[in-house]
Amino acid sequence: MLIMLVTFFSITGCEPTRLAAAPAHPGPALTSPAYRLTEADSGRTIIVHRGDTIAVTLRELLAYRPWSAPSSSDSKVLTPIASPVATPAPGLTEGSFEATATGIAQLHAVSLFTCSTEQACPNLARAWIIEVRIS
Repeated sequence: MLIMLVTFFSITGCEPTRLAAAPAHPGPALTSPAYRLTEADSGRTIIVHRGDTIAVTLRELLAYRPWSAPSSSDSKVLTPIASPVATPAPGLTEGSFEATATGIAQLHAVSLFTCSTEQACPNLARAWIIEVRIS
């Protein structure tokens, strides 16, 4: 899976907007009324209702740069909203979304591998992708 992501990012130039076209394999659906997602939820599918909100908190991974801001593949279905925390704690990337219409959208973020200037750097990245189904 990691090799596929590395190849994907090498071809696309690490553009997170293209991640929506290649979602991760969906895991078990989350149907809890508390929609708090972390980096551990990557690859899952969640089922929400119109009007529900989703909070995303991604922790910086060892040897990787901070995550890009979580974004929605379809802001008409899953709309970004102001986060309740103005400035997240160091090492955290946060985002909040509201399910505003029926449909399917993906939430996604990317974290690139960190290299020192003295070493050859592999073009590695981690992708975080969640499929959200809104009814």
